[in-house]
Amino acid sequence: MKKIMTFIVSAFFLTACSSQTNDKAVSEPIEQTPTEPVFMEYSADEFTDISVNVSKQDTPPPAAIQEYDLSDITFGEKLPPCHLPENRKEYLGELVRNQMEGGSLKGLEQYLEIYKDSFDTPCSPNIKAAAFDGERVYYIVDYDYHHYRNCTHCFDIYSYDPKTAENKCVFEYSDVSQYIDPLQLKWHDGSLWLSGNDSTDAAIYRVDMEAGKLADAKTFADCYYVSFNEHSGDKLIAEVNTNRCELWERSDETKEWEMIHSGGDFPSMYCGEIVSENVADRELTVECSSFKLNTGLRKGTLEAASQNNLSFITVDSVSSFLYTYNLPEKERYILDLTAIGESIHVYPLGDNVILKQGDGYFAYVIPKLGAVFNLMNSAISDPMDPKTGEVAYSAIYGGKAALLKTAEPKNAIYSSDKIDFSPSEDPLLKKLLIIEE
Repeated sequence: MKKIMTFIVSAFFLTACSSQTNDKAVSEPIEQTPTEPVFMEYSADEFTDISVNVSKQDTPPPAAIQEYDLSDITFGEKLPPCHLPENRKEYLGELVRNQMEGGSLKGLEQYLEIYKDSFDTPCSPNIKAAAFDGERVYYIVDYDYHHYRNCTHCFDIYSYDPKTAENKCVFEYSDVSQYIDPLQLKWHDGSLWLSGNDSTDAAIYRVDMEAGKLADAKTFADCYYVSFNEHSGDKLIAEVNTNRCELWERSDETKEWEMIHSGGDFPSMYCGEIVSENVADRELTVECSSFKLNTGLRKGTLEAASQNNLSFITVDSVSSFLYTYNLPEKERYILDLTAIGESIHVYPLGDNVILKQGDGYFAYVIPKLGAVFNLMNSAISDPMDPKTGEVAYSAIYGGKAALLKTAEPKNAIYSSDKIDFSPSEDPLLKKLLIIEE
């Protein structure tokens, strides 16, 4: 395909979000004239289409990968404060009434009597969420998930240091007056952040490990769900689900939160910047302050952006495709990922991507070659099956990716006269992978 140059070479590649600079000592200061970044505009017909055959590889990917076996790490059991005799009726009552037809007090008393032994038994933990600071992995250990599926009065946060194999508790939460459903962890600006739903609203907290408390809470009223945007670059941006889709950004300078988007959907992001999407003449065009790209696609979602590549995922009822635009070489690589499955997302790691499918399959993908290298494959058990399956959590920070494989919690077994909280014999932690481009 004939390539047409429609733009001026600029400082774009020098100022992209993943670039780094090296300071050099000089004997005399050199006066430099600041240059304004030049806006880049790309048209679909500038790119040569290359349909790449997807091939699963049996060899390790061409990246630095360190694997750690965590199966010997164990955790104790705890009795959540809401299970104590003086608290259980008040805090379990609402849950039981919602589960029982009629919600009579007689039924509640009968329920408490039948399951009294289970309330007196310390709870085995469950692993939830993970974050990565480039060196250590942080994860949540929840002790109050058996009765309270979406809230907990008791959880810990642990950190694991691969260099020393040190696994330690860095934060403990136990509060009978306020439950929190801890959803996500994120490392940002030298601190660990937690998103979750509390007793009344959704909120984001800074985990103050030194003081042992949750600080700088930002609550969102009438919010169904709050999460961290996964394409926010070096910014802290929250996705807030109310009756609208809102993006909120926290300023590292002012420490204040500001709403930067409100609409019917969440927009695509490029290095923490909102990318506007416009479908005109049945072609998708994306634009931000750095560039404008007419993709030539009818639809798609910008999933991964690096210094040189932009990757889009297109999904319909029967197929999934990855389109990667190589900006310097003016090539578009087209990969058919249908055979891998549904619910596919990709995240940038250098000029290649980490592919995630569902809740447990991760792969390292080189779009230019169509090479797919298996990183982790976790078999998720049937939610109605009490056997333990596996689930994996991912976090990317500082040009590295951390994948933490854990055991899916064993469901409590209910019957007419007892409840079984027996912990699984499988270890809660399986293994950790650190991938570096």
